[in-house]
Amino acid sequence: MMEKVLEELIRELVDFGRAEEVALLMDGDSKYYSGSVENIPTSIDEVYVFRMATEHLKFVAKYGQDVKMKKVDGHVFSAYPEYFEQWVSGGCRGVCLGDVKNYLKEHPLSSR
Repeated sequence: MMEKVLEELIRELVDFGRAEEVALLMDGDSKYYSGSVENIPTSIDEVYVFRMATEHLKFVAKYGQDVKMKKVDGHVFSAYPEYFEQWVSGGCRGVCLGDVKNYLKEHPLSSR
């Protein structure tokens, strides 16, 4: 049940243009990151999906959800929506529901 709530909140945050904050939570660089170990990735595969989902969110934060690939100064950057979907449907391992709720207390979705 809590996994579904977390999945829905993560999707809403990204849809509301808050992919950067989700990536910050994933990297532990958000002021709302608690360091909780309640939902950490536990396998090599989960860690890989987590990292690729983080890269996807950073890409989305920088270039938007509709861009799939971007070339900048000879470097090609890509979105990884399949890893993001796998990460979300797998329970958003690496992000704590409490951290998301604390973020939303100060930054509700209604205030875009």
